[in-house]
Amino acid sequence: MFNPEVDFKKQVSLMQGLRFPNKYSLKKALIHHAIENRGVNKKVSAEYLAERYLEDWRLDPKLKICLWKKQIKRDLGVDVKYGLCWLARARAKLIIYGNCSDQYGRVWDYVSAVGKFIPGSTAIVVVDNIERPPLFFQRMYICYKLVKEGYLNGCRPIIGPLWLSGFVVVDGNNNIYPVAWAVVEIENRETWCWFLRLLMEDLGMEAGLGITIKSVKQKGIREAFNVVTPKAHIIFYVRHIWANFKVQFPGILFKEAFWKAARASTKAEFKFEMNGIKFLNARAYTYLNEIGASHWSRRAFNTSCKSNMLTNNMCESFNSVLKEVRDKPILTMMEWMRRYVMKRHYEKRQGVNGYTCKLVSYVEKFLKWAMDEANCCDVYASSDDSFEVEYMSK
Repeated sequence: MFNPEVDFKKQVSLMQGLRFPNKYSLKKALIHHAIENRGVNKKVSAEYLAERYLEDWRLDPKLKICLWKKQIKRDLGVDVKYGLCWLARARAKLIIYGNCSDQYGRVWDYVSAVGKFIPGSTAIVVVDNIERPPLFFQRMYICYKLVKEGYLNGCRPIIGPLWLSGFVVVDGNNNIYPVAWAVVEIENRETWCWFLRLLMEDLGMEAGLGITIKSVKQKGIREAFNVVTPKAHIIFYVRHIWANFKVQFPGILFKEAFWKAARASTKAEFKFEMNGIKFLNARAYTYLNEIGASHWSRRAFNTSCKSNMLTNNMCESFNSVLKEVRDKPILTMMEWMRRYVMKRHYEKRQGVNGYTCKLVSYVEKFLKWAMDEANCCDVYASSDDSFEVEYMSK
């Protein structure tokens, strides 16, 4: 380590074997060496850091290594390399979450425990190479009985896929409700078909009859829907359609017309906006017509789903929650999901305990908005079930 208080000539021995053009270059190299290694203690090991800061990682698994390095500097008065911190973090996570290979060897025990302590639940493990051991883990599916009953008794008949993989649904208050999840070797047509068959069997819905599925226009998952749930109503996330549409037809006019057509609630309004798109570009009109209005415009949605959501904010928000657990070992991941769903259900129950209204909060707010808007309308009867409504803007 370079010490400016010691005569400079005594430091030359540190750089033996190296060649420098002059004393100035040598001095510059020594100073650089001192700055780079100032405060570095080679006796600080990854094992020591992992054990010392184990509880810090347990409390905050998302702690950034750069911030952790600064914390180590404050606590110990030494600088540590980024690579050493990375190894220490990996060791701490190994201690906290366990060894991956050990957990894969216990998946059968986990499935047996689910069947024993939560009767009526579905827990399935699929392995490969069963005829010629050792076995290779492929997939794992979980659907708890009480979660399934909660969906059948209190949620809307609409589901959306996640990228864990998993499916979430929408409850009566327009909140996310995870209903089933799985870990698969890869997302493709085969794994989505396997997952959908198990889910439809659990929910008692043959061929997807009576449900609406919100999804992306991804080839593998679309093929799975056609095979397993041909009777389901499919809605594509409009944001994804728009992302592809604007590549071919950019501009503010196309954007405004597209989203007005997507949000249209009547056939006449939808036709008006589509004619505007046709006037701008006939190919754009054909492009949207080929997708089918029932997959992206509110005016053509199946009324049984009782939802007019166009975006995938529901699934995107839950996917952001899952980032915390995606790199964990298999059983740690499954237990995290079980505990997350348990805590979420408890918080939702606590939230409605003091609620006195007969309607859930989302529906109450929506009806209040509708009543305020109705005050701006004049209604003229045409027949027993037909009316003309004139809206007067505020």
